[in-house]
Amino acid sequence: MRQGWTELYTGNVAAWLPANLAIYGLVPCERRVLAFASYTVLYTAVLSLWEESQAMAANQTRENGGKSEDKSYASDSDAVRSSPLENQTTSVNNKLPNVKVPKATVLD
Repeated sequence: MRQGWTELYTGNVAAWLPANLAIYGLVPCERRVLAFASYTVLYTAVLSLWEESQAMAANQTRENGGKSEDKSYASDSDAVRSSPLENQTTSVNNKLPNVKVPKATVLD
């Protein structure tokens, strides 16, 4: 946590300081809640995409034995065969890592 704190803090300041200045300086008072909510949704989407790309890069590096090269699968069947785990599925674009699908449980 302490290692990434500086990067996290500077990223938050870089994202929210200009947003606060713009919203408080340009947006009328009655529309500020909407402006903050809209910016928060946008900010959360960007963070989600960034985290997904970081996880994919880490997974590819792990799969390639430390080398960070792009590994694309030829087909869905190749992706499933290459995985040692059972009950695997691949994403539509074959770029995301395989995900284990849990079995459904029936509630009484």
